[in-house]
Amino acid sequence: MAEVDPRTFFAEHGWLIVRGAVSPSRVAELEAAVDAIYAAYPPAPAGQVWEVAGISRISPAIAAHAHDPAIAGHAAAALGAARIKLLQDTVLIK
Repeated sequence: MAEVDPRTFFAEHGWLIVRGAVSPSRVAELEAAVDAIYAAYPPAPAGQVWEVAGISRISPAIAAHAHDPAIAGHAAAALGAARIKLLQDTVLIK
């Protein structure tokens, strides 16, 4: 199967998986940060999505990830942009 250009795939589908973009150790760090925040708030009712917009304002680990130039580079490449600016970050837990 031929490799698909990430920008073309994103333009067609509106989503993109970038394998290896986040190291397993960073995933564990981010998961721990989200778990700590989730534990501090009432859980979402069964069947509902728990959402925290702007979560990087309350978590240094998530802020570092949200502002990581490598992550921004992947997003810019998918959009075909030279640069991007983060407007909001959100965590959703189902």
